Amino acid sequence: MNNASISIPLSFNSYWAAFITLDCNFKCPYCIQKIHSNAPKYNVLPGKLWIDRLNSIEGRQKRKFLRRPKVKKLAIIGGSPGVHPDFLEILNGLDNNWMITVTSNLSAPIFSNLDLFLKRIKRKKRLKFNVSFHPLYANVDYFISKVIALKKELWVHHIFYVAYPPDNEKDFNDIKKAFAKKGLTVELQRFTGFYKGELYPKEDSEKKYDLDYGINDYEFYRQACSQKSKKEVLCKMNKVLFTPNGNIYNCHYRLYTNSPCYYGNLFDEEFRTNLPQDFFECEEFGFCNPCDFGNFQIKTII
Repeated sequence: MNNASISIPLSFNSYWAAFITLDCNFKCPYCIQKIHSNAPKYNVLPGKLWIDRLNSIEGRQKRKFLRRPKVKKLAIIGGSPGVHPDFLEILNGLDNNWMITVTSNLSAPIFSNLDLFLKRIKRKKRLKFNVSFHPLYANVDYFISKVIALKKELWVHHIFYVAYPPDNEKDFNDIKKAFAKKGLTVELQRFTGFYKGELYPKEDSEKKYDLDYGINDYEFYRQACSQKSKKEVLCKMNKVLFTPNGNIYNCHYRLYTNSPCYYGNLFDEEFRTNLPQDFFECEEFGFCNPCDFGNFQIKTII
């Protein structure tokens, strides 16, 4: 593969995420990907390909006068990225012009021996973890012990817990106390999606959540995420999302449904992208994924 530098023209502060796999060792009923019934299967590509191509992207360093240069942020995400067979190789191989954030449930096989994992990690700087606790599959005390061990060597930025079922305040309070006893803060993330046929969150939800996806117009939220009917809009999205096979999207709906409307492929020999930098026509408003809500602008509903 030609490893000449490649350009993806979008603002430096845009959100970039590499979904190196959509596979996961859990089957959570509240998974944000499951709002769409036709979730795709993508081929998993070798870590070397990811390393070579991501390190070939230009413009990942932003110099500032008399200050240390800023580097481009990249989320390594899934599914559960730890189940990728070359997960560790990818983390170690990406260069220091990436500031990497890994989102993980810490339950993939590679984390079963955390001491060994930490010994094999060569990259200790410009790497942080956001970890998510899933009580349907993980024991709280065991999970906490993993977080504590990870924090001794690496930066654990956020600890998340998704409120499921919606407004299940008692379970969350118990979990919050368990983390607090070990000096850890867990953040409650509002459930977004369908529960018993109804779209959540709702207006009458109490303001007890640390993360709410910026939902403040519930009527607009229902229009965007109802999964019932599609409308044509002019949309603006400031994201670069790589699928496991390298297709480039700017919204999660298209990524999670393997839409043919993608903007080039990272692994093409002659790389080209027509990723829109301004408003673009979209015919899928109404099937938006909740994790995009608050991050797009809608100019016209036709």
